[in-house]
Amino acid sequence: MIEVKIDKNDVEAAINVLNSTKTGAQKAVNRAINRALMRGRTVASKSLRGRYTIKASDVKKATRLRRPGGAETSGQLVFSGPELTMAHFRIRPSGRDTTGNNRQLVRVEVERTGLKPLKNAFVYNGTVFQRKGATRLPIEPRYGPSVPRMVGNENIVEDIQSEMRDTFQRRIDHEAMRLIKGGK
Repeated sequence: MIEVKIDKNDVEAAINVLNSTKTGAQKAVNRAINRALMRGRTVASKSLRGRYTIKASDVKKATRLRRPGGAETSGQLVFSGPELTMAHFRIRPSGRDTTGNNRQLVRVEVERTGLKPLKNAFVYNGTVFQRKGATRLPIEPRYGPSVPRMVGNENIVEDIQSEMRDTFQRRIDHEAMRLIKGGK
């Protein structure tokens, strides 16, 4: 979970300006928070895809927005989910099994540092398995990091927080002007 600290003075100043309209301040703050949450999800997706070989849809599935409603003036951007299988990252050869007569070296790239070979690994039905020893069995599926673990990187958290803070400040001004001019 990422928490963004917004200066209470900014919120109070906006509320004072908008107190003249019925529930105007509440609407403006909630709308600005919603936009900041959506922008945070976008920035998280872009930052993760810049560092890891993960798809945007996988990040979006692991993200939940808890939007403010009614008198509540707080929202949360929550990342949750299990470790992702290697199929969510870049694997080579892709799209085909490497079992039977089609045996090939399996290479994976989780972080954007280049493909790395996996010893004693094979692809079956899109899942990467690795043998534990020299014998045929046991085998185990290989996993990469989870989305919350990837987002936990300090640089990514800092990018998300600063972008959400900037978006909130821009949007609160916009929403306040919109309500003052007679918008809904």
